[in-house]
Amino acid sequence: MRHRIPIPTAKELHAILEYKKGCLYWKVTRHGKPTTDRVRAGFVSKSSGYRGVTINGVAYQEHRIIWRMFHPRGPMPFVLDHIDGDRSNNRIENLQKCTESENQNNRHPGKVPKVQGSGKLQQFLKRRSKVQWTNQTSNN
Repeated sequence: MRHRIPIPTAKELHAILEYKKGCLYWKVTRHGKPTTDRVRAGFVSKSSGYRGVTINGVAYQEHRIIWRMFHPRGPMPFVLDHIDGDRSNNRIENLQKCTESENQNNRHPGKVPKVQGSGKLQQFLKRRSKVQWTNQTSNN
């Protein structure tokens, strides 16, 4: 299991971020001053496809921040699932906590895992995922 830096509290997050329809917007500037200009917070990770937000020099996945904003109590679930399989759809109603195995079983048809690079391992993984997808559809 990877060591994770704890996500700030819901109160801290609500003080600096505004949630609107699955997106986060900054309430403060980089220097901590309040602003009325709502600028979209975050970035898209090229390696994973997830949106991330950097707070105090630490990058967090956007969906995990949104979950914490709406679920301030209790431990942060290790795995959060996008119900519709779309990593960019971070609406709170599209997020659910689950186990690692439940998340693996919840892969959506037609969604081939993103594999970066052009080495032999990446080529093998791309071929294997296409073969598995073809076998799944032909069995149905």
